[in-house]
Amino acid sequence: SHADTTALFATYPDVATWVWERYPGFISGAESMRECIRQQAKFGADFIKLYATGGFSTPADGPEDECLTDEEMKAAIDTAHQLNLKITSHSYTPDLIRKQVEMGIDGIEHGALLDDRDLLQMMIERGVELVPTFCPYDGIVYQDDATVKQWPYEMQIKLRKYGEWLIRARKAIVESGIA
Repeated sequence: SHADTTALFATYPDVATWVWERYPGFISGAESMRECIRQQAKFGADFIKLYATGGFSTPADGPEDECLTDEEMKAAIDTAHQLNLKITSHSYTPDLIRKQVEMGIDGIEHGALLDDRDLLQMMIERGVELVPTFCPYDGIVYQDDATVKQWPYEMQIKLRKYGEWLIRARKAIVESGIA
């Protein structure tokens, strides 16, 4: 997903595999997720952050790409809570965020495409925190093409693709009072 630095070595599989095997935090499967959360707790983590989607700034993925299975997310949430850790998630879309809220996630990071007002209300009622990220999207929201052009080309494409959705979601988030 968005935090997978091995993507930088996509044309060098041996290097990517070497990094993957040595970097704490990469998982594959629910049991691997549980082990990773326990390891992070052992290393002194104050909270856990999942990268459940791709992002706007990475060239090989996007904000609608779900990068964890439901089983992996549930394992992460349950394990973090068993260890008395809060858990938050890099997530953008209402469908994925709703799943995570229903699973018991404590917070959502970014949520830039969160235009579902009922879901925003559910998050308020359940005490799920939203840490919105607005500034990277200001250029498209305020229709300032000069600002949009300051971003890498791949991000410009995504900003334009998701522009209307970003505007709609920002309005819903602000009007909900969650942030």
